This record gives sequence, structure tokens and C-alpha cells, in this order.
Amino acid sequence: GWTNGGAWTMQAGWEDHMSAQAVTAAEILKSLLETTPHKEWEKNEIIQELRIRCVENQKELMRRLAMVEDMSKIDQLLKTNDTLLSVIQMYKDKKVGPGSTSEPKDDAKSPGGNGRSKV
Repeated sequence: GWTNGGAWTMQAGWEDHMSAQAVTAAEILKSLLETTPHKEWEKNEIIQELRIRCVENQKELMRRLAMVEDMSKIDQLLKTNDTLLSVIQMYKDKKVGPGSTSEPKDDAKSPGGNGRSKV
């Protein structure tokens, strides 16, 4: 289950908690985007829910980053931020998923064929 609105309380270790939740949402979204045709993205409630979550997580993360002083935590949050941004961008670009214009990066995982299809 999702927490209410994803509002994290500022207790010790919130960075880990926030990163873990944000990265999990981003990874689930990424795998859904890679397996769902673009024309279904808009209609897919889970994709929309996760996309909104990723966007909100990313904004929240940037807001909180200013309060963090520990370099290792800052590093961790910036990595999480990159993960979120890349998935948000992936959604905007529509370059993944069945019937997309570009091949997925690793052909090994992509079903159907040897990944040599002419573009």
C-alpha cells in the first residue's frame, strides 16, 4: 500500500526511506513502460499513478535536498533524483515499449527476435 500522499516525516533515516520508496516506484514504472504499448500508457491507471508519484517524489526530494548536510546522503539523494528524472523523461519521450521507434538498450531482455530489427 502507498503512504498517504507520500509525505515523509523528517525522522532520522528519512533519506534512506525516501530513496528506497522513490527508486522502487521508478523501477516499477520503468518496467511497465517497457512492456506496455504507448497508446495504453494514458489509460493505464497504474502507470499514471506511478508517474505522478515519481514526479512528486522528485519535487519533494529537491525540496528536502537543501536541508541535508551529510555528503553521503546528498549523493544518495542525487542518484535517486537521476533515477526519477530518467523514468519521467522516458515517459515523455515514448522511446520504450512495444512498437516504439528505438530499441531497448539491452536486447537480451527484450522479447521477440534477436534485437536486430532495422529502424
